[in-house]
Amino acid sequence: MGYYLLSFNCLSRRKGHSVIERAAYIGGCKLSYENITYDYSYRTDVIYSEIMLPADAPKDYSNNEILWSVVEHTERRRDSRLAREVMLALPRCLTTDSNIAIVKEFISINCIENKMCADFSIHSGNNMDSIYPEKEHTDSFLHNPHAHILLTTRQVMRDGFLSVKCRDWDKKEYLQQCRKSWAEIQNSAFVYKGLNVRVSHESYKARGIDREPTIHLGTTIMDLEKRGIKTSLGDKNRAIEARNCNRKRQISFKLSQCND
Repeated sequence: MGYYLLSFNCLSRRKGHSVIERAAYIGGCKLSYENITYDYSYRTDVIYSEIMLPADAPKDYSNNEILWSVVEHTERRRDSRLAREVMLALPRCLTTDSNIAIVKEFISINCIENKMCADFSIHSGNNMDSIYPEKEHTDSFLHNPHAHILLTTRQVMRDGFLSVKCRDWDKKEYLQQCRKSWAEIQNSAFVYKGLNVRVSHESYKARGIDREPTIHLGTTIMDLEKRGIKTSLGDKNRAIEARNCNRKRQISFKLSQCND
């Protein structure tokens, strides 16, 4: 069974977020808004970026500085939600081109058809890239490809964004639909490539697996752990893995007792 991850996060002005800054960070580029410039162009781990728009969206929204400046200007309330961010873990068994294709398929089905604007980037997952750009990507432990997708919170039409937000995108049903869709898209790609790998959006409990899920560490924590620096999240995962090993031994012992 392959590794599955899809997470949603909201960017909110109440929390001090800036969607312009986040777009610059994710895209590894330089963006400005109201005389403030955010420059993340030094990043070398961003391997692909693209903006996907519904067919009738304003064409100048294909420029990420224009798109997110319009969003910042539209969302004027102090507690406004500026955007949704989706993070997807990408299968390492697929090529970069194949990963780009499945991310675009996910966006087309779940976002563009709902008239969202999507600004996405794919990161190599090698957290050392930005620090040591000359380092070759030979350490598979650090290589953790993933995609970040920034989504608008309002539907877009020919004249711009609607005056009201689509609350259906906040519902559990939509989130479950996205999670299921991402699993199906990956599995279809595995079948097409002849790979004996599958992923599932369902929990261990739903699949009848007696195993405790580990915590997603992220590239920064993984880098620290690889260098021998223990972290609290790493300690939690080690405790979970120890419990899983103990559970497996107990099950094996019970089966041996039954066979006797």
